[in-house]
Amino acid sequence: MEDGRWPALRAGLVALHLGGLTLLGLPQPALRDDDLDQPYVQEFFDGVTDNLHAVGLPVTREQVFERGVVWGRAYLEVFDFVTWPSRQYARWTGAGQSWRMFASVPNESAVLYIEARVDGEWQAVHWMRFREPRWRPEFWDQERIRAMSNQFTHKKNRSAWNRLGKVLLPWLKEDFPAATSFRMAMRKVEFPLPPVLKDTGDIVWGDGFWLTELGRKP
Repeated sequence: MEDGRWPALRAGLVALHLGGLTLLGLPQPALRDDDLDQPYVQEFFDGVTDNLHAVGLPVTREQVFERGVVWGRAYLEVFDFVTWPSRQYARWTGAGQSWRMFASVPNESAVLYIEARVDGEWQAVHWMRFREPRWRPEFWDQERIRAMSNQFTHKKNRSAWNRLGKVLLPWLKEDFPAATSFRMAMRKVEFPLPPVLKDTGDIVWGDGFWLTELGRKP
């Protein structure tokens, strides 16, 4: 570009890019009814109320909750308006997946696992993240795969679940040739309070969902 205008234009484009990503990374409160009903969210409002009492503000727990929800939803309306150009830019460039962090850690989750049928019996060949056995960890430890599997814990993105099964099946057949079939599913898990978990290491396993036999036609 003539007259040296390209460096200035490039700097402006880079600034817009960084500014847009920064906006998309701003915190967004979880204000759906099922989020607000979670025990860890309720504990958050209890803690805020206690902190306000400690500095001499005479507010009730109900007032803190109601005002927090009202202000949070007003913030989200402004956020959606301000970030609309950034969200379109991210979508057009194929970078629509959010990188923002979760607000807090729930005590309930779900874990993906895979089993192989060998000699007529189902045997675990993979538990994701924190339980043995683990299969092909270099695949499962990728940030994108971890983000996708996190959606499964909330029973979201079933289409991605089905696509994942199609990707995994050839690898499973290659690595476990003695197996006659494979299946994957999610298993609910509940974590105790941190002090209890630290002392005992005990977690509570719940029911499973999305049990899928890989390669089997519906």
